[in-house]
This record gives sequence, C-alpha cells and structure tokens, in this order.
Amino acid sequence: MSSSQLPVVVGFDGSTYALAALDWAAAEASRRTARLHIVHVSPVTWVNVGPDAVSLTQPVPPSRPAYLDDAVTRVAAAWPDVVVTSAEVVDGAASGLVSLSAEAALIVVGSHGRSLIGRLLMGSVSRHLLTHARCPAVVVRGTPPSPAAPVAVGIDGSPTAREALRLACTEATLLRASLVVVHAWRDLSLNSFGQWYPPVNVHDDLERDAESLTAEAVSEITVAFPDLEVHVRVRENHPVEALLDASRESQLLVVGAHGRGAFAGMSLGSVTTAAIHHSSCPVMTVPAAHEG
Repeated sequence: MSSSQLPVVVGFDGSTYALAALDWAAAEASRRTARLHIVHVSPVTWVNVGPDAVSLTQPVPPSRPAYLDDAVTRVAAAWPDVVVTSAEVVDGAASGLVSLSAEAALIVVGSHGRSLIGRLLMGSVSRHLLTHARCPAVVVRGTPPSPAAPVAVGIDGSPTAREALRLACTEATLLRASLVVVHAWRDLSLNSFGQWYPPVNVHDDLERDAESLTAEAVSEITVAFPDLEVHVRVRENHPVEALLDASRESQLLVVGAHGRGAFAGMSLGSVTTAAIHHSSCPVMTVPAAHEG
C-alpha cells in the first residue's frame, strides 16, 4: 500500500484532549484526501473465575465505548468528505499505537488522557509513541491555532532533520501557510568560572557554519516547493528555547526524532519531550532516518 493510501490514525479516549486530537486529525485527513481511522486502545482485563487464581484466570475483552461511535458521528457531520473507520484494540496504550503506526501515514494523539491514570501516563505514552512510531506522529496540544500562523521546523543538518524539513514543507503547503526554518547553535566553550568564553574566531566560525547549513537546506526545498514562503531563523540559543519560541506563533511545530550538530545529544529525551510538554501548538515528530 502506498503512503497516499495509508490512513491518518488517531488515538481516542473520549476526553477533551482526545476531541482536540480527533478534530485535528480529521482536518488533516481531509487535507490529504485520506481515510481517518479512529482507535480506542484498551488493556486486557483479567478476572478470577475460580479458587485457583493462577490457572483459572482469563482475559475479558472490554466493551466498545459509546464515545467511539460518537467520534465517528462527529467527524461524519463536520468533515463529510472524509471516509471514517473505527476500532477497539486490546493492547497496551503505547505498544498498541506503535503497532498501528506501521500501517499509517500519520498517527495523532492528544496531550492528556481521560482518566487520572491516563493523565499521569500520557507523557510516557506520547514519548514512547514518538520514539518508536514507524510514521510521523503528532501530539495535539495548545490553544486552537490561527489558520494564518506558519508551520515551524527545527533543523540540524542530519538526515532526519532533512526529512522533517521536507514534511514541514508538505504540511505548510497543505495548510496554505508559510514556513519558519529554525536552526539553533551555541558555543559550548566555558572558562574556569563556568562563564561563556569562546576562543578567538570560534564564535564567528560557528555562526558562519550555522548560516551556511541553513542556507543549503533551504535552497534544496525551494526547488521542490517553489511557491512556499520560507522564513529563516538562525539563533545562538539553546534548541529547546528556540523551538518553543517559534511554537508560540505557529500552528504546527515539526522536529526530527533524533539529530546531530546543534541538536547533538538532544534527541527525544530532551528536545521533543520539552516540545510535547511546553509547546504552544501541536508537535509533529518525524522518525529517525537511516544514516547509511
């Protein structure tokens, strides 16, 4: 099955946060002319049916929640052009979504769960999904963005960042929005007192390298997306601060799952985790590209 035929998958648990993810995913499916697959993931429930709890326990499949059918009705009413399917999946929340990502063009979740446990675990579920998803994954958070807001993307020169840039261009085109390309760099030289103290010429060299890297990346996308309005931000700053700053005026923030260069060592454990918890807009993470 080609990527154009793969569905947009959204994890749904009936919560307010899940409704925001559902609406975002439905609008995205409409833009892509793709099927929307709404999924509720439930864990297996075990009950004791006899005195021997070891040998006489059995899994009990959960009943289909009514709000899953309500979600289908909601999408059909608001986005009549979108083909909608739904399913109840019995699995762990994180592992179930990761499995579904293998046959999805995009997988979408809300920033929090329905229950107290769901709210506590959503951070770990989102992180696991964004770490292991086989397709781009989106965590929907923040206030509803302005349709005039740009798409922002963080780059660092890695193959994964180049793929993130390409997908950000595609999203900006679908949204009829401009694109903001963010590259953050920082001289990590310290003096004996722990203060910034760059060696002679190193600061200027790093700045030139950052500007050159960004210019090269942008020149590649202008060929493939000649009508896209692109703005460039090369900042001497921590990458998390630079990306969160960009998210405040964007309708989508795109980052790679792993990177190098200015984001060296700042993989999903820090940059993307910070984006998930603190971004002012939805966050899309692009799976790590093969470096070979």
